[in-house]
Amino acid sequence: MKTWITYLAALLFGLATALLFGDMAAATNVVSSVAGYIMSLGVFVTIPLIVFSFTSGIASLRKDKIGGKAAQGILLWAVFTSLLMPIVAGFLFSIYPIAFPVSSSAGNSNQLVPYLSQMATSSLASSLQPVNPFYTAVISSNLILPLVIVAWIFGYSMKPNADTIRPAYAVMNSFSEVMFRISRFYTVYGFILVFFTSADFFMKLYQEKTMQAAPIFFLEIVLIALAMLLGALPLLYAIATRFKKNPYSAIYRSIAPLFAALTTGNILFSMPMNVTIARHNLGIQKRIGATASPFFALIGRGGTASISTVATLSLIYALTGNISSSIVILVALSAFLVSFTSFMALGYEVVLAIYFILKLLGIELYGAEVAAIALVPLLNGVASMLDAAIMALGCKITGFAVDTDIETPYQDQI
Repeated sequence: MKTWITYLAALLFGLATALLFGDMAAATNVVSSVAGYIMSLGVFVTIPLIVFSFTSGIASLRKDKIGGKAAQGILLWAVFTSLLMPIVAGFLFSIYPIAFPVSSSAGNSNQLVPYLSQMATSSLASSLQPVNPFYTAVISSNLILPLVIVAWIFGYSMKPNADTIRPAYAVMNSFSEVMFRISRFYTVYGFILVFFTSADFFMKLYQEKTMQAAPIFFLEIVLIALAMLLGALPLLYAIATRFKKNPYSAIYRSIAPLFAALTTGNILFSMPMNVTIARHNLGIQKRIGATASPFFALIGRGGTASISTVATLSLIYALTGNISSSIVILVALSAFLVSFTSFMALGYEVVLAIYFILKLLGIELYGAEVAAIALVPLLNGVASMLDAAIMALGCKITGFAVDTDIETPYQDQI
């Protein structure tokens, strides 16, 4: 059975479970514990995938002298989506602005968000210290930038242009294939994991009574996210491929990583699924998918930028009662800049982005931004879903840029 069917069924069964057991504390505790373990399992698969497949992919791209074209495709897609999507999202919100609701975290200390920011920046600074590359691989869990840097150096140096290098390249390529087999297994049966993460996702939304108190806000977030996913993003994709590729075909084939990212708010959890789907459903070479995906996890955060723009504008509207076109542009451009740092706070990217946007623009909300913490499952979930879509379409665009992509027949898709 195709993954888009099994993952959709898992999402619906998760919703049904939340509706049935959402009021039972014991059930929610069990589901939350299982979901937490599952998210750790996703990162457990992602780290060796980067170590072996990303390294092998860089070496292979250098071998065939297409690394420059691949890098150009990755960079242009990441920059344009991160720039244009928050602008579109901001103006969609300005059509019918809604004040950010008072959530269960609104009464917390206004030092909580600055503390999260400080922890994220200090973790990044400490992880970038060149202790040794093996230590970097060990400590890289939620923060993959140091690991990507180390893997890129090894991959760049592993170009098989000498007899003494070729055995190392062959061994690394074999390990890469092993990781792709693991990732395929993880993807095919990942709907079981998504059942638990979706049940946890819907239970958290159900228990956060803000949704019942302010349903219009939740509805607007969902509608804007759908407009980004089914409108703005496909248009950008069509332009990038000169209208030669069907964006909606690529999106529905990528349902698995999109639902995984939505229900966990964790782009690393969905990365092995995205790499597998890129290869088997989108017709992308494994070296393209394995190389492009980590880069998009770091800099392809147009979804985070879009939802951060909407959330920030909603917070400003709640305090001022007014949203001007200039504010929309300034917040969207700030979100574009901030999106390149959002990887520092995995699971709290939107909260961190809101804080940085306000600091960048010199806007003081007197701690009102703390209200966003209680709505992290929704905000970070839809943001990560859009980021996963950017990653999937970006892999296809990168393959198109180096002219190595093919159209996979339906019967060959997973």
